[in-house]
Amino acid sequence: SLVQNLVNEIKGKVKKVSTPDEVVHVLLESGIKPPILPENRYQPFDITHRVVQNGELFLLFNGTKELQKEVFFIGNGKKGTLLDPLTGSEKGKAKDGYISVEIPPGFSLLLFVEK
Repeated sequence: SLVQNLVNEIKGKVKKVSTPDEVVHVLLESGIKPPILPENRYQPFDITHRVVQNGELFLLFNGTKELQKEVFFIGNGKKGTLLDPLTGSEKGKAKDGYISVEIPPGFSLLLFVEK
């Protein structure tokens, strides 16, 4: 059957992880690079990613009860800007391919990475 053929095709290619935090590192080990890369092994934000005409948008949400900080690698030579999703005001810029993000509990920031 078609389903059995698909199962046989992906057998051995699927990797299981114990926690969501392991996903990025397993993808990297497999040669798949996410569009933004956290410096720390633990990823503190929920991320929603959208591709738009002139770049990529990432909604970063802190669903924890503590202030969360992270540094993301967005790519050498890429321009990145952090924005307040409610006001549109600028909250930070990338430097040398990295952007520092600090979000209080229950809040979000929007990261725009230009093409």
